[in-house]
Amino acid sequence: MKALEDEQMAKLEGRMYIMLNKLQSNTTPLEYTISGLELGGTKPRILANNIAFNESLLSLHIARKGIIDVDGFAIASMLGHNTTIRKIELEGNNLGPQSAYAFGRVLEKNCTLKYLDLESN
Repeated sequence: MKALEDEQMAKLEGRMYIMLNKLQSNTTPLEYTISGLELGGTKPRILANNIAFNESLLSLHIARKGIIDVDGFAIASMLGHNTTIRKIELEGNNLGPQSAYAFGRVLEKNCTLKYLDLESN
């Protein structure tokens, strides 16, 4: 699994690659807004995997990016490991019941997240 993720990381370019490197080294700004960046394919899941153990990011804005249920499930699962992030905005994506259920389950244990925007999904 790690080899596949390393291979996918090697294919990424530009802002996404820089962002993932900062997430891995805990040198992110306190807030990331994903704008001007396409998040199709496996990118949302790669992003979630890298946020899971990050200790510097407090707020993540991923609104109107076409994120689907399987990606929402990965983002929710990330909150099972991350004890730093306080705010996630996922407004205007294509999340469904699987994501809603996953967020509900993880928020039973994660007391750090204070704001979750799932409006218009």
